Amino acid sequence: MTAFSRRGLAICGALVLGLGSASRVSAQEQPELRIAAIVAVTGPASALGAPERNAIELFQKTWLPKAKLPFKVTVVQYDDASDPGKSVSLVRKAIEEDRAHVVICCTTAPSSLAIVDTICGVRRLIAATPRVHGMLL
Repeated sequence: MTAFSRRGLAICGALVLGLGSASRVSAQEQPELRIAAIVAVTGPASALGAPERNAIELFQKTWLPKAKLPFKVTVVQYDDASDPGKSVSLVRKAIEEDRAHVVICCTTAPSSLAIVDTICGVRRLIAATPRVHGMLL
């Protein structure tokens, strides 16, 4: 598992566990935590993106069903095909259309740097990127 996959899963797990301490509500009143994951499943960085996708699917299939959370977690995945331009449009889609609370993006540094302007203007959004994330602040 790549460092990005471990970091993404750790961020999602911390969010879910941190939000899990809220009081219990009925199933109909459950709030929703929306996570968008944008990885390079195809393209030149697919050797990195495919394991990231697998880690996200593993999180969805094995951990989420067992978690007793007072809210629903929805994970949406997109493939940016290792293209920084597509990464920007998918991040914008995740924020505007999917109304994601958490965006895990991107597999490559060029894509991570390309999304900076898109994510900087958004309030109440948590964005996780590869090692260049220290440069984003």
